[in-house]
Amino acid sequence: MVVNPRVPVKTLQEPVRYGKANPGKLNYASSGAGAPQRMAAEIFKKDANIDMTHVPYKGSGPAMTDLVGGQVTMMVETAPAAQRPIAVKMENMEI
Repeated sequence: MVVNPRVPVKTLQEPVRYGKANPGKLNYASSGAGAPQRMAAEIFKKDANIDMTHVPYKGSGPAMTDLVGGQVTMMVETAPAAQRPIAVKMENMEI
């Protein structure tokens, strides 16, 4: 799971707490309606019992672009697809 840096979560448990405290504020991108990543996000949503809105995209690239840009708050994605945006973010972090 990858999350936009503006969302105040750092661990997998924190989106659950945040989602319960802020119903309807979480949304998640997927690379398409039947994508395995969407199914993983739906399972997470159901198991955590939180309200998240699905935002479908035509591929991981556009979804990741909007995640980085803040149009969506989170997404479940494969490591190779998420690696470059994470590396760029880390390069630009102030220490």
